[in-house]
Amino acid sequence: IISTIITPLEKFTNKSTSEIGQMIELNPNLISKKTSISTLANSMFSSTNINLTTLKNEYNLILKTVRLKENGVPKEAMSFEQVKFHQVINEKWDTSFLKKKFTHTTFLFVVFQYVGDELYFKGIKLWKMPEETINHDLKDFWLLLKNRLENGIVLILYSSKISFGKSIVLSADIIIFIISSLFHFNNNQKSMFYTT
Repeated sequence: IISTIITPLEKFTNKSTSEIGQMIELNPNLISKKTSISTLANSMFSSTNINLTTLKNEYNLILKTVRLKENGVPKEAMSFEQVKFHQVINEKWDTSFLKKKFTHTTFLFVVFQYVGDELYFKGIKLWKMPEETINHDLKDFWLLLKNRLENGIVLILYSSKISFGKSIVLSADIIIFIISSLFHFNNNQKSMFYTT
């Protein structure tokens, strides 16, 4: 399967987003301003007749775009999934959403890297979370999150001045909940992040 994906996309390797936009007839002026990198990636696949829906349905592949800094480090942590609190509380690890998601899903990373201010396509990489990481680090993350949800989250009420008066804000001690060096949870986006 990898060769059927890589070969058609090779023509984009080491091309800037502007050059790719011209190649696939996307307005290059919109790419950096309005069109996201994931939209560009989807358009790259479409232009090479690679059907992303087929990849998702038949091979359980999920497309994720990655932007690397010049030094090769990811520009941001990768968001994977929204966490449903009630679901976490009511599930068992062996049948949990997170375990199933990472056991049965292969991620197709579409990698771009900055050179100066310009973003270049570097290639694709298939990745599946190692079984050991699922059964240890991810399980530990899930157990700690479940424990925190079951045993309560401390809510903090405070007020702050804003330009139009006073605002009352309710905050929770789970807003940024760092579990390990691999996973963390951000309640503002209700998302789980994975970093390597």
